[in-house]
Amino acid sequence: ELRFLAFADSMPQLAWVAGPDGVNLYANRRWYEYTGAPETQGYSEVWRAAVHPEDAPRLLRAWEHARASGDAYQCEYRLRARDGAYRWFLARGVPQFDGRGRVVQW
Repeated sequence: ELRFLAFADSMPQLAWVAGPDGVNLYANRRWYEYTGAPETQGYSEVWRAAVHPEDAPRLLRAWEHARASGDAYQCEYRLRARDGAYRWFLARGVPQFDGRGRVVQW
């Protein structure tokens, strides 16, 4: 786990991990630096506020479809930076399965 955290915090991309239920468990340091959200607030508490309001419904539909189907998640949307400007991102979530084919995390 320490190796994963060090890797995730050193990369320039914004990265996250969610449980099988879709609840966000982790966001890397870069995500907090980019958005300006305090690390004391969990990722699951603040990510929706950073997504452009026009893009949020489409993003949530794509996420719900992926969770229900077990398919990989992908969506382009605008994310607000710490300076208030919105920039386009491509989000991807790949499910990890256990030996029985159940999603254990994203």
